[in-house]
Amino acid sequence: MMTYSRRPKHDFTLFISEGNTTIDEWLDTVGRYSTIEGISRLELYDLRKHTHLFSKDEIEQLLLHALDNYRIRPKNNRTALLVSQGVLYGLSRMYESLTKIEGIKNNETEVFDNLEDAVEWLGEQATVALGDYD
Repeated sequence: MMTYSRRPKHDFTLFISEGNTTIDEWLDTVGRYSTIEGISRLELYDLRKHTHLFSKDEIEQLLLHALDNYRIRPKNNRTALLVSQGVLYGLSRMYESLTKIEGIKNNETEVFDNLEDAVEWLGEQATVALGDYD
């Protein structure tokens, strides 16, 4: 299951994926967020409890989604992927690298294995928006 909560005052959105969230669920959630709510400049995807390991094809689907939607993303968009160490960390780094190789604009993405570093990279607005989230 994947959920999100927007903090418009801080131009921030927190996504949480737990369990065996499939690629279809992921893309459906992100699609609703981007078309209904509008895209925040700062995004944190908390994937520490996400258990589904995306295949190479599924990661390519995520990349194609990013390529198709970069025009609607705010300038200076930052997306932090928070994952536990392990295979998902490696897959997330692969996605991060592919976004850079493809030159996707307005989609600066970094992978982190701890919340503090992710929030620090996102900046003060994210720190305030998250409050005491852990």
